[in-house]
Amino acid sequence: MDSKKPYIKPDTFSGSTSENIDSFLKKYDRAAKINGWKTKDKAQYIVAFLEGPALTFYENSQHNNIDIPKWEKLEKTFRT
Repeated sequence: MDSKKPYIKPDTFSGSTSENIDSFLKKYDRAAKINGWKTKDKAQYIVAFLEGPALTFYENSQHNNIDIPKWEKLEKTFRT
């Protein structure tokens, strides 16, 4: 029997008008839970699933912040 857990790769998010941030974050949270990511992991890994304007937004908001932000703060920033 294979005891490896599945890895669920979250979708990417670019922030285009056809995408919904709430839907992306819900799916990202679901994948994070299945993958066993802690809250700090979610904040650290999200950058790997952003592209285009969403990645630029993230990078600009983190420009002056060396530490990885708390997930709750990051999630709130994306929703506003």
